[in-house]
Amino acid sequence: MKTIICSVMAFFAIVTSFAQGLNFKSQTSEVFTDDYYRSNIAYIEDLGEKGVIMARTLSNDSYDPYDFEAYSFEHYDRNMKLVNSYFYETGKAEGNLLGMYIKNNKIYFVDLREAPDKKTYICAAFTAGIDDFKFTSTELFNVNASYIDTATHLMSAAGLDEDKTGSMAVNADKNAFAIALKLVKNKQEQHDIYVYDGTTLHLKFKQEYKNTLKDKDFTFDNLAVSLDGEAVYYISLSKNVKKKSKWDYQSELTSVTKDGIKSNILGSDKELPFFVKVVPKKDKIACIGLYVTDKPTDPKGFCYFAADPKTMEIETTVYNPFSQQFMTDRYGKKKAQKIGPVKFRSVYITDNNDIVFNAEEYNISSELNVQRNSAKPNMYYYMYSYDDIITGKIDDSGNLLWSRNINKSEELPKDQPYLYSYASVIKGDKTYYFVNASTNLDRLDDTRVSFEKNKQKHSSFYIICIDANGNMEYKPVLDYDKGDMFYKASYGHVAQQTGEIYFLGYSQGKRQLLKVTLE
Repeated sequence: MKTIICSVMAFFAIVTSFAQGLNFKSQTSEVFTDDYYRSNIAYIEDLGEKGVIMARTLSNDSYDPYDFEAYSFEHYDRNMKLVNSYFYETGKAEGNLLGMYIKNNKIYFVDLREAPDKKTYICAAFTAGIDDFKFTSTELFNVNASYIDTATHLMSAAGLDEDKTGSMAVNADKNAFAIALKLVKNKQEQHDIYVYDGTTLHLKFKQEYKNTLKDKDFTFDNLAVSLDGEAVYYISLSKNVKKKSKWDYQSELTSVTKDGIKSNILGSDKELPFFVKVVPKKDKIACIGLYVTDKPTDPKGFCYFAADPKTMEIETTVYNPFSQQFMTDRYGKKKAQKIGPVKFRSVYITDNNDIVFNAEEYNISSELNVQRNSAKPNMYYYMYSYDDIITGKIDDSGNLLWSRNINKSEELPKDQPYLYSYASVIKGDKTYYFVNASTNLDRLDDTRVSFEKNKQKHSSFYIICIDANGNMEYKPVLDYDKGDMFYKASYGHVAQQTGEIYFLGYSQGKRQLLKVTLE
């Protein structure tokens, strides 16, 4: 076993902040180093008085931070002091982490990776006790490597293709998980769906969904597992074959069980839902997303659907236009304009069954880098732009409680993409967002600011809070000075049991954990 964490200086800090309802406490770990260029938090679970279990992904790839070479499993006590750690090396074989969870004092992680002979991809589950991290592996299935679209696999790993090669979802009780694998057989796209028992890892059932449309005409996303572990739901966006419809695409809700596959179309000829997220509940399948009425890339508000889990009939349909407060947030006194390309980011269920939906303006552009006087080939580089956060809260009947637009702008260097530009969490009836932005915020008018990020050395770390009535306030968590740890808000990870959120900071080869406790 290789130990990669070593303390270089002992430093603990607890800071408590109060500001008109925006109360939080921040705490840092010891500073440590490891042997890898990139490190991100992949999973965190709170163990109560025993502390927290954390898993980090590690890579020396300076361009693709999503192709991992190793994992670090760490146990911290309540005071953020390291109790135990374990290093697990995956090697340089092509692949990626599908998912991770903890149940009955055991940690499970599932990995899809190319076999040494490069003829197959192996999906395996690794299990260990949280006290000793002694892992054993169980092969779940394998697939012919020729069925894996390598280009799509790489793009999905880097966040460029929503229709991922492999995705995984775990239900709320962690008694079941599902894996959806995208394959291409004889030039025809196919999705194999596997459902496993969350404790024994026994296969509950498998179904195959064969799609007759081309890859560019079909997107499979938003996998979810029912509370009892007997059904899998997902949303697909596919080319509309109706000749009289004004929409080129349609959203479809699908249920997969051991008995077969059932589907139903969401939306109408007037409204097209997109970036819809499935939220399984006890008595219904709730779906929430954005919708358009004219241009496919210009959302007009939030949509809500509720389906019967047995028949898949759509029983409730609600379209909520963006509120006046949202429009004021975004445009002030100016005339409303088109909203740019948007991506779904996260969804949360509150204690009283309300749903918080988060999206973000997100755009990828390319640039050709011409290699003059060089034998190297010309290459395309991708540019990543992350702009306004679009957020709303829907009650259990689908009615809009509030919607807000958080003005934000950030552009990343060509070699440093990531999937999100912020982190979010709910606590009670409040929703919190963490962003990196300039120390001197751009004031749009008397009531509005924009969280714009420039150079790291001039960046601060902010917390934004929206309360039960949709009121918004913000406050700096940390200011960044030269030599300080820099915490990327986008890499924040939430311990769902407590609502505490953790960030990994770095500075000149050193790293440190930051825990923010909302009060």
